[in-house]
Amino acid sequence: MNLAMRLFSRLVVLSCFFLSGCNTIMNAMLDPVEKGGRLLDGSAFAFKTDALWLPLTESDIEVRYSSDKKGEKVVIFTSNSLPYLTFYGTIPDSYGIFFVTKMHFLAGNYGGWNEYDIDISGRGRLRVFNNQNAAFTLLDTIEKGTIISGKIRRESTRLTGEQALIALQNRAERIQALVDWMHESALESGAVHFANQTEFENYWKPRLFPKNKLERRTAPQMPSKLESARQEGHILSDWEEASSWIYIYYDWKKMTSVLHNEVMLIKIK
Repeated sequence: MNLAMRLFSRLVVLSCFFLSGCNTIMNAMLDPVEKGGRLLDGSAFAFKTDALWLPLTESDIEVRYSSDKKGEKVVIFTSNSLPYLTFYGTIPDSYGIFFVTKMHFLAGNYGGWNEYDIDISGRGRLRVFNNQNAAFTLLDTIEKGTIISGKIRRESTRLTGEQALIALQNRAERIQALVDWMHESALESGAVHFANQTEFENYWKPRLFPKNKLERRTAPQMPSKLESARQEGHILSDWEEASSWIYIYYDWKKMTSVLHNEVMLIKIK
């Protein structure tokens, strides 16, 4: 698809958004668990878009300046290659440098979803030319910090506030320990990289939860702390409720590497 056609298709979608708000409805229909959750709790409307840049190339990165209800301004960027994640940072300085400060995660499962905000750190650059075109890239690897808030939906049960925060922080600790062990085990077996989440799940599920003699023979031995968590059912509940979270943490550097390629953007608002 040539540049003119790409820009035309983007403008059609954006016209729909600005004129009728159908973009919000379409997004909810495309992913009803994640997007529907954001519509229900109001988080989809927490920020007002002040400026929006879309890519001129085949990249799928979108960047916007936004304001919250208190008028505080942030830069927000997303990528379809990272469908569960929204990144927040400071407004760029005169050199285009900004600091990444927070990431929002939202991913569904058959019975609900996990949603949280986590402190992150890193630097990026957004150079704006003639208030129209821009060049975006991350300069540093994004380092994850501590989950600071979140919500959990399990069927008809909703966890919020301190209860959800403790559950999410405990899950994050288990998932990080699990993926650290996965990396060590994968290095030994040679199965380090996976093309997508389905491939990742197909490889790891029978090794984490073996159901027959063959699977038990090929399943690697877990450290005692993780084995205890598996025996208590925590690893299974993490897998069933948060496999997307596990996959993202496992492949964090490779998945976020798309943000380190400088992308040319065009301002459409």
